[in-house]
Amino acid sequence: MKEILPIDIIIPTMNRIVALRRTLDRITKSDKYPNKVIIVDQTQDNKKRQEISNMLRDEFEILNIEYIFQKNPSLTKARNMGFKASESEIIICMDDDVDVENNTISNVYEIMKNSKISMIAGIDKNDINEDKKINIASNMGYVFYKKSFLKRNIGHVTKSTFGRFPVNFEGNIHTEWAMGFFFVIRKPLVEVWNLQWDEKLISYAYAEDLDFSYQYYLNSKKNGYSCIMSDKVIVTHLATREWRISSKKETFMLIINRLYLNYKLFKSPFARLSYEWSNIGILLERVLHKDNYKDFLDLWYISYKYRKQIKSGEIPYYLID
Repeated sequence: MKEILPIDIIIPTMNRIVALRRTLDRITKSDKYPNKVIIVDQTQDNKKRQEISNMLRDEFEILNIEYIFQKNPSLTKARNMGFKASESEIIICMDDDVDVENNTISNVYEIMKNSKISMIAGIDKNDINEDKKINIASNMGYVFYKKSFLKRNIGHVTKSTFGRFPVNFEGNIHTEWAMGFFFVIRKPLVEVWNLQWDEKLISYAYAEDLDFSYQYYLNSKKNGYSCIMSDKVIVTHLATREWRISSKKETFMLIINRLYLNYKLFKSPFARLSYEWSNIGILLERVLHKDNYKDFLDLWYISYKYRKQIKSGEIPYYLID
């Protein structure tokens, strides 16, 4: 019997039995097991949901799995529900399409033995090369402030409300945020800081991970804790297309959700200017690549028309439903 560590894993899922099976299979191959795996299933089709439930019961009884059905699909609600069901101090939040290495869970535990480390942001193997440097598509992101040149050596959040990875991934690296496919937090700190995933962001909501993890980082910094990325916590995010939101919905979230978070996280006029300037860069890129730039223009217009409503957190999702 493998050693069981005081770690709970929270995995929201929806309509992805193939991806979820692979993710859980990789967890079973770990050198050490988590205390509990919490599956929050948002699958609405009764037959598919039963298939998922049966799979968990018949194929993964070796893991201590708690299955929770969530009636109204929302990634933020699913993460909050999973968090409430967790028991261990150390919580791994991950997607349902991630391959962990056989030592990922044990490495997380060893790193978190340092009580001053409050968060580990996972690194996606697809994002780095053999020299542990990030695969950079273009440096134009610096021009349009989608990433910061001054903070390029750490994980950082820009005033235009983008999360960015460091250019190098060797050792332990400071980070201001974590991407939602895999990150590690401490349950007692989340509770004492009264944090939760923002349920105003619905569906498979863009940037809910940046919102939560950046606020977690700010509280960590204030209280003397460190948030890191580590080359000992590298996973493979498969980014499955088994079920994904539509391109227009993705664009909506890129513009509208990010505007809401820009107001929520940053109070300065510079943040608003950075947001608009970065949108110009995104539009130019889309025009050059003939990539749904008309959708982008339409939704950018909506961001002005409904700005007061968006600022208050009343995000007009009904416009794309």
